[in-house]
Amino acid sequence: LIPSLFNRGHRGEDLWRCEASSFRRFSSHLEVAAAYSILSVDRNKMTTKVWQILEESTHDSDSDAAKQQRNQMYTDVVTLYHEFRPRYPETLIDNAIRESPMLQKDTSKCKVLEIGCGPGTLTLPLAKRGFDITTLDPGVGMLNKCKEVCSGYQNVIFHQLPFQGFQSDVQFDTIFAGTSLHWAISGKDQIEAVKKLHSMLKDDGKLILFWAYPPEPSEDIRNAAADALGVSKPFYFGSDSQEGHEKSITERVHKPLTDGGCFEVSKTLHTETITHPSPKDYISFLKTLSPNIIKGKEEAKKYFDTIEQVLVDKCGQSVPMKAFSSANIISKLPSQTG
Repeated sequence: LIPSLFNRGHRGEDLWRCEASSFRRFSSHLEVAAAYSILSVDRNKMTTKVWQILEESTHDSDSDAAKQQRNQMYTDVVTLYHEFRPRYPETLIDNAIRESPMLQKDTSKCKVLEIGCGPGTLTLPLAKRGFDITTLDPGVGMLNKCKEVCSGYQNVIFHQLPFQGFQSDVQFDTIFAGTSLHWAISGKDQIEAVKKLHSMLKDDGKLILFWAYPPEPSEDIRNAAADALGVSKPFYFGSDSQEGHEKSITERVHKPLTDGGCFEVSKTLHTETITHPSPKDYISFLKTLSPNIIKGKEEAKKYFDTIEQVLVDKCGQSVPMKAFSSANIISKLPSQTG
């Protein structure tokens, strides 16, 4: 299966359609990890659709073991995730909240749902603003960290389960997700997940999606890393531009939300900052990205050691890079009948 992808070259729909059923048969974390390891030799040799199918294969298995592996993917990197993942700028959060009319009343009366709280990166700012929050995460380690971070607030209810397993008779004023909705609406139940989002949101409510994109170094550093590793795309997105990051979000998240006539993207807010992490801190951040988490031990060590050396050689102990964040304001459309 895997060599055939490279032997065929770029053949558009023929390429991904013929392999889709095989990708979707991946039923264990180890099988997906093996595929990532092989395919990472040159990710550019695959069409975007094939890569999307491969990523979705981590969501598509119905086995209890596969679901458990998927839900606990970040267990070993909870501390790194909390310390080194980018934060959402306060001004971005405030500006996004202003776009939701339902959140302009007494905040204690605003019922909001957060999907995929992680270690509380978005939960804490929302809790500080006084909202009545119901937050979900399937990972016990992530949820425990979120509870710890939000321990001073009584306005947060925690549920250890994925969005797919959450049931509620309550309609929410706003549904939030911080760099997480792609996990909730990927896979074979995508259409049902989008309908569920629609039904849980009040008619005048908003779906607000925050994204803190993985910061990446400049093109010359990416090229040096590619040469050192012998690959064409050494980093997750392979871009240090806002457009490069948002293209992926449009395909993986906006398109499923809007295709079924349930939602429309009303506005997107942007922020850009320059950060200067040390090489070691940047490596700690890279260890929290899912494609790196599932690398084999030896492959991961080689990758991180090589990247760190390139960063030190090029930048010393301070690596300048752009950090982008955005917030999508998504409006609920009327239910279609007839």
